[in-house]
Amino acid sequence: MRYRTRRLLTAATLTLLAVACAGALGAAKAQAASQHSTTKVTKISACGFVAHKAGTYELTQSVADSGSGACITITANNVTLYLDSHTITGTGSDTCLVVDGVSGMSVKDTVVGGKMPKPGAKTKSMKPATLTNCHTGLAVTLTSGATASYLNMVAPTSTGVFEESATGANLSHITVPMHLGNSGAGFVLEGGADNSVTNSTVNYDGSNDAFIAVEETGDTFMHDTVNDPYSSGSAGTGFFEAASSRDTWSHCTTSGQFNGFNFDSEGSGPVTATYDKATGSPANSHSVGFMITGAFQQADSASSFHTLLSHNKTIGFQTGFDDENGGIPSTPVAETWTDNTADNYGAVGFLINHPTDYTMTGNIADANTSGKKYKGGSTYGFALVSAAPTFPFARFANNQAYDSGYGFYSAALPVGGKGNIAKRNAINSVGVEITG
Repeated sequence: MRYRTRRLLTAATLTLLAVACAGALGAAKAQAASQHSTTKVTKISACGFVAHKAGTYELTQSVADSGSGACITITANNVTLYLDSHTITGTGSDTCLVVDGVSGMSVKDTVVGGKMPKPGAKTKSMKPATLTNCHTGLAVTLTSGATASYLNMVAPTSTGVFEESATGANLSHITVPMHLGNSGAGFVLEGGADNSVTNSTVNYDGSNDAFIAVEETGDTFMHDTVNDPYSSGSAGTGFFEAASSRDTWSHCTTSGQFNGFNFDSEGSGPVTATYDKATGSPANSHSVGFMITGAFQQADSASSFHTLLSHNKTIGFQTGFDDENGGIPSTPVAETWTDNTADNYGAVGFLINHPTDYTMTGNIADANTSGKKYKGGSTYGFALVSAAPTFPFARFANNQAYDSGYGFYSAALPVGGKGNIAKRNAINSVGVEITG
């Protein structure tokens, strides 16, 4: 009898507990849904707006600026701004969007060009917002962890995206189409660190540099593209870096610019470039697909960071790859060049000036990929300048040179190597060991 009573009590207790748990769960869901549906969204319907508190903001319509100030400014932490695929029209002398840590470094601010997702929506609309006729489309300064995506900067009079003294910024899916003759730059990053620019495109006629990094450290550029729809190619560089350290450029493409990639570190630090491609014209005198100048850390010659160029390709240009380390004997450069290709150059495939403890393996220079023969002119597959005993070319192997006046040429002491191949050149090799 006591056992039966205990069983009945236990069943009743379990029933009550189940009801209580269901009620609590239902209340929790209702509270969560209520919180989600009642999240405060601040609406923006005109320029001149400043977001100075954390929260979510939404642009409700296309707007036009009327002064030289910013259309929308973010000065607080943890702000999310949705532009809802609208258009912001500038005056030509203003900045359309500003993310600025005016009272200290702002953190985790987000600008999204697409629409703000509705509660419970399974997909997001990522149609970009358009920013047109701005002096600067987007300025990100003194911030940490800022994110901006899905923006279309039409013909800014100065710069599409400008970053200064920011860290950890993530800029993606941003396009900057320039008008013919526009002298503005696409992206300018200056004085920051650990920022990334991905899946972004600049179209312009070559009158300025498209992607620029100045005094940046540890930035990453991936899957970015530069096009010249006007096909002038008379000036400008696709990707330009100055006085920066340890930046990485990978799977980036530039076509139609006077120069492709220009890494002008000047002793500030090394660079990494992998799977990039540059296409230009050999008719442009002094044009270069990849120019690398002083890509080493002069202040710390024992640094473990070294330059790496791997699986990059140039088509056209007067010189495919030009490396100038400055010839400083006390600074070991330790650059590594592997599996790069220079095709259809007008003068030199690989010009290596003052090589030190380089590794160069698997690189290919071909001056005439379609004709498969030397077609005249003073061309060099590999030209090694000042390869003296203090600059030993210790690892120079399995490189190939075709269809040039000189396949391999060392202007100083002979260079040893293994497996180097030279064919269809007027002179296959001077001062460089070849095996085929």
